[in-house]
Amino acid sequence: MILRIVLVSPMHAANVGAVARLCGNFAVDEVFIVEPRCDVFSPEAYAVATSHAHSILEKFERVGSLRDALADCETVIGFSRRVGDMRRPDLSWAQLGELSAVEGRVCLVFGPEDTGLSQDDLTLCSSICALPTHPKIPSLNLSQAVAVVLSGVLWQSSEHAQQAPVVKTRFESERPLAAVGLVSLVEHWRQTMIDVGLTRDGNPDRLLHYFHRILSRAQVSEREGNMLRGFLSQVQIAVGSRKTKKESEHEPR
Repeated sequence: MILRIVLVSPMHAANVGAVARLCGNFAVDEVFIVEPRCDVFSPEAYAVATSHAHSILEKFERVGSLRDALADCETVIGFSRRVGDMRRPDLSWAQLGELSAVEGRVCLVFGPEDTGLSQDDLTLCSSICALPTHPKIPSLNLSQAVAVVLSGVLWQSSEHAQQAPVVKTRFESERPLAAVGLVSLVEHWRQTMIDVGLTRDGNPDRLLHYFHRILSRAQVSEREGNMLRGFLSQVQIAVGSRKTKKESEHEPR
């Protein structure tokens, strides 16, 4: 497993520095910062990181969008305190140990201090996890949330590794569809819904959200993703919104 932390638009340099320290504590491989609203390499960040993690902080990579940060990730977990019909968690804190079985890159995504991850951000995640906190003060500080999650991954994976007999988890059976592949599949699904008229007043997005969550919970593999896209293409051909390969080859150039 290659572990990546993604911080979306952090506001406070102290939190960024604290995350650098945590990356040293828990051997995190990569950290991406999406459109930070603070000076990631400020004296404040270095002070909180302490000398132990200065070299780690210097390797933090800044990118322009969350999609860029997730482009090469197979498994993406978004952490959100806010839950609801469109933000329903499908991975519990106790299941984080299963991530140790992933052979590819695992990405843990945390939102900004003031708003958390948006609905659009969570749409790019393959799973959503809500940390168990007391309802009186349910929201954790950004760096605290990262600490709890990394501790959970380490503790749960250590316990998971000691269990016998060894059984395959849902992350082990096949190479999972990368986050960018899932987004492409959902976009293909959206266009097919429009083509066949499966929309509400011409807007497919709300219904599409539920299909997206189903696909995310199913942990679709690359092979399964290709099969689904092939099916969608055949549906589009059947309704006349897409040409067959043979028809395309005979079009005038």
